[in-house]
Amino acid sequence: MKRLLVLVGLLAAVIVPAAAAHPLGNFTTNHYSRVAASGDRLYVLYVLDLAEIPTFQQKPRVEAEDSATYARALVKRISGVLSVRVDSRRLPLRPVRHALGFPPGVAGLRTTRLEAVFSTGRLPPGRLRVTYRDDTFPGRIGWKEIVVQADSGARLRSSTAPSRTVSDELRSYPKDLLSSPLDVRVARTSLVAGSGDGSAPTVSSGKALDSRVGVREATESRSWPPISSGRGEPPGTPFCSVRR
Repeated sequence: MKRLLVLVGLLAAVIVPAAAAHPLGNFTTNHYSRVAASGDRLYVLYVLDLAEIPTFQQKPRVEAEDSATYARALVKRISGVLSVRVDSRRLPLRPVRHALGFPPGVAGLRTTRLEAVFSTGRLPPGRLRVTYRDDTFPGRIGWKEIVVQADSGARLRSSTAPSRTVSDELRSYPKDLLSSPLDVRVARTSLVAGSGDGSAPTVSSGKALDSRVGVREATESRSWPPISSGRGEPPGTPFCSVRR
């Protein structure tokens, strides 16, 4: 453990000045959720973007076991920390599919990108009050973003979260928010469910999964709700993943 900490310290000293390092900093743990009401289900696309240092710290664990087994265990752990409440009743989230990749970072290191889709059971008819909370990775610094959408007959009536991502689902962070990243961990919405299973989100593969994280010029980022680090809306966040 001591040797690992020394290595991390040395790597940090090398990486910090590098322009090719993670846009939000090489220590960051970043996560995003797309909550989708589709048909009579709620789906969650959860994306985890780990910068170089958190990925490096997890490398021994990944190499110690089969990467597919490791990924399944990580997804299961995340599903127990994400929370969906419908009219104050908590609904379990069932893993549907996932993908894990290791985009290039700086100095020959890797970053981590996990995409996981979860589903609730069938929603009751009528108008529903839904609260989604992401309590993964508590205490870690980084970007936390939630969007809420509806399709396949489901209808949103109101939402505290926007319907569009400003980070391209953690692929391209807006330049004007790098110094004050989004910190949104709770979304509340009112919706009416549709019928049938709806359409579950897909996950990336190949180049889309392994592409380096980028930065883009500011465009619509100011249309977001105020950034907060609060109690009910947003608190902090940790987890991890890896594959070769």
